[in-house]
Amino acid sequence: MNITKKMKKSHIQIIKGLFFSILIPASTVMSAQVFSPDYFNVTGSDGLMSNAWAGGMTAPQFSEIDLNGDAYMDLYHFDKDGAVHVFYLNDGNAGEVSYTYAPEYIKNFPICEGWVNLKDFNGDGLVDLFTFDTNGISGIRAFKGALNSEGELYFIPYVNPVSETSYLVFKQTPNSSALNIYATEEDFPAFIDVDKDGDLDILNFGSGGTYVRWYRNISSNPEDLIYLLGDYCWGGFGEGSLSQEVFMNLEDSLNCVDFFVDNENPSQHVIHPGSTICVFDEDGDEDYDILLGDVTNKNLVFLRNNDGIENAWMTEDDITYPSYDVPIFISEFPIAFYQDFDNDGSKDLMATNFNDNGVENYNMTWFYKNMGSDDDPLFELQSVNALTRGMMDFGSLSSPVFFDYNADGLMDILVGTGGYKDEQGYNPSLILLENTGTTTDPSFSIVDYDYLNLSNFTGEKNFKPCFGDLDNDLDNDLLIGVGDGTLIYLENEGGAGNAFLFGSPLVEWKGLDVGQNCSPFIIDLDRDGDQDLVLGERFGNLNFIKNIGSPEIFECDIDLASPNNSTNLGGVDATEFTGGVEGNSTPLFLEIEDHYELILGTQSGKFFRYTDVDQNLDEESEFTLVSDSLAIVHTGSHISMALADLNGNGELECVVGNNRGGLSLYGSDLAKEYIFLDQKEVERNEILATIYPNPVTNKVYISLDNKHILENVKIYDSSGRLVLISSDSNVDCTSLKAGIYFVEVSSAKGFKGFSRFVKQ
Repeated sequence: MNITKKMKKSHIQIIKGLFFSILIPASTVMSAQVFSPDYFNVTGSDGLMSNAWAGGMTAPQFSEIDLNGDAYMDLYHFDKDGAVHVFYLNDGNAGEVSYTYAPEYIKNFPICEGWVNLKDFNGDGLVDLFTFDTNGISGIRAFKGALNSEGELYFIPYVNPVSETSYLVFKQTPNSSALNIYATEEDFPAFIDVDKDGDLDILNFGSGGTYVRWYRNISSNPEDLIYLLGDYCWGGFGEGSLSQEVFMNLEDSLNCVDFFVDNENPSQHVIHPGSTICVFDEDGDEDYDILLGDVTNKNLVFLRNNDGIENAWMTEDDITYPSYDVPIFISEFPIAFYQDFDNDGSKDLMATNFNDNGVENYNMTWFYKNMGSDDDPLFELQSVNALTRGMMDFGSLSSPVFFDYNADGLMDILVGTGGYKDEQGYNPSLILLENTGTTTDPSFSIVDYDYLNLSNFTGEKNFKPCFGDLDNDLDNDLLIGVGDGTLIYLENEGGAGNAFLFGSPLVEWKGLDVGQNCSPFIIDLDRDGDQDLVLGERFGNLNFIKNIGSPEIFECDIDLASPNNSTNLGGVDATEFTGGVEGNSTPLFLEIEDHYELILGTQSGKFFRYTDVDQNLDEESEFTLVSDSLAIVHTGSHISMALADLNGNGELECVVGNNRGGLSLYGSDLAKEYIFLDQKEVERNEILATIYPNPVTNKVYISLDNKHILENVKIYDSSGRLVLISSDSNVDCTSLKAGIYFVEVSSAKGFKGFSRFVKQ
């Protein structure tokens, strides 16, 4: 029943333990926050998820590391998508790919880009770290692993003694000048003891592409990395630039260059866009063979070395490896990793993506178990989602929001996604996670992978949902930002306190279009009693869309540049944090005491907090960027946030979505009284009371049934300010100005209820 429209007495809900997310003002000012990884059980179609909150995978790179000193090799995962470090503890189950997400280990790892490989180059029992150089050099940086005073692993930047620079160098001859070891973000080098002399060498494609160079470690001190060019054309083969064609059986390594210069196909001379290298001894003959991934192909090429350790020479190939089993066939630009993934003592093969854009984004951890031995491996495909099936990974661009969809008093999660990638493209959808736990012990089940069947309505790459009461009927409606810049609106017809019941989707709602990647938030930003919109977008700014209709009927000016709107709300520009033209701003507003604040998610992977919102709504004014913005552990790019008190401890939990398509969960020290305006939590009716008359002239009368005793009545104005408190069921409202007011009723048993009335 819509009490603002009906000229008669109406019912309000009396419910227990409600977080009234519109009206209750906070008692403290938000300062620096603490976020720590948290965990609640999640059940999927295959049962309980072991790594539900790991954030997803797109382009993972794996290394072995003993994180907790238990002698089991744990799993490290650097994802090229978002440049994020992810850690998993080995569960110790022999013969199983079984790991447990361990986010607490990320804090001491350096910022990296492109690729990461962990190796112990100095033999001290601690892994060292190699990564792409981000200081303007197309090269390699190294970090030495060390232990701090608390016994935690951290990394010290390595400075090579030859050039005293932070990047690795080599000499072509012992007396020549030092040059940087060339590497790009699109080539994955191999770090391995090629000549088996006890130190770590490097294999990688050179600056001209086509040939693999061997950089031989000649240092006599294990703490140093000093390299001499061991071979300009290791293996005697060349790779085509825009194909996976491999040229073998060349006369000798010195003639590699002459061979390709004289080759009849000039297209093969172009520098290649990128390749991946995995080196292992496939036939047990003590020398190294190689698996190559190419940027233009979905399979890996195996090359067999038949000429020894130092004089490697590739004479056989398998272009669909392993051709004796199911060949690797993922997305363009595959990569393979050779290590013991199932804890049985033999090294296995895991193939996945090295490209992080437009690739297979779920069935992309192809696990080949070694059914033979390390001297004579025999790989058999066991699973194409060995590591993703245990986590929430919805493909790409996950964007969460809380709502109580079935009105059972427990907060559920709705996740907008960019969808899974297949041959036809992406299939964005809404994912529904039902809270099947309790008010103090939440747990979730994925109950619908295409909630409301919205995948039928658009081929765009992402959905970003939010909730708000856009028709003033006391229930929350659903508004979805779409990748094409438009909006989809679904009216909630369920009514206040009932399960959500949505009407038909209205596509391209109100004709609003911000270009690309619309990210909406519903809020009465100008505090005039009706709901406005704030829309984030691809280019990082925020668009303010003023409601020029009424609380019951949202209307707006379709022209974003209209004087009613603003395309530069608060001067917010998320591109300031990305260094490019894209910022992908995702707004979330909260209210603290009597003012709004903004939490901004960005493409950069960082959240930023702004104050001074209320007084800076015109086109030329700016919000204030707070220096101590939210210090949440880096979870990837294109991030967005949702908050709610899930376990009833009085503090808000934080769920973060990212471009990899997964979710991360954090506990926080944010009090639940902070008001998140897109998350009005309404539970189902437990008992009824009456409030009348409505509209009100002088007094409003509240009556409870005989099972409950009234404790107090609190009345708030439309901006959320508490204006009247009474312990009497007959509340004198003569002092109130004309307008809309909200009522909070508390019973002696701790039940609460909420409604609103119009004062004439």
